Amino acid sequence: MPISRTDNEVNSHVPRSSAYWYDAAAPTVELPAGQVLVADEVRLPDGRVIACPAAPMVAGAIGATGHPVVTGPVRLLKEAADSGFHAAVAHTPVSAYASGEAPDVESPGGVAVMVAAPDTWLRPAVGAVVDSWARVMRPRTVLLASPRSFCAGVERAIDVVEALLEQQAPGGRRVFVRKQIVHNTHVIAGLAERGAVAGSEPAGQASLLR
Repeated sequence: MPISRTDNEVNSHVPRSSAYWYDAAAPTVELPAGQVLVADEVRLPDGRVIACPAAPMVAGAIGATGHPVVTGPVRLLKEAADSGFHAAVAHTPVSAYASGEAPDVESPGGVAVMVAAPDTWLRPAVGAVVDSWARVMRPRTVLLASPRSFCAGVERAIDVVEALLEQQAPGGRRVFVRKQIVHNTHVIAGLAERGAVAGSEPAGQASLLR
């Protein structure tokens, strides 16, 4: 289980963080004091592995805060082991581990960042970056407006063509449009049936430009 959440959990006025802090095994790459290790994969205590395809971007976000960054694997420890290293982990891989589900190694991917235990001053910045990425990785709802329509320019162009068509007597002059005024086959077909000719500009004929 995680050893703690980031410190903002104690403040009820601050949204609860999605970054959990775990004990982690000593890294396979050198991690000097004050340096941060961004995981390119997270190794769970039961041997499963979660890929971290966002590692370069997470490293860039932490590097922008002024902290030196390296990348490499992060192995979480199930029990507090006083290994001397802690890792902030986004809730996505942790939830999969806690629920007993087998996460896909390729997707959705995880985010984890390790620091040396004595470097407690790094935890707020690291936790904030991991938390922001955890929120980005969460499932989202996409709202589609209904009914949907065209932009104001397309609406006006359609209105102009329809007005010109209404002015023409049956069997009279056709309305020529230099190009399709909207990328909608139903609208174009409807205008064509009424006498609008798209993509044509005969000599001596008035044409509509959009």
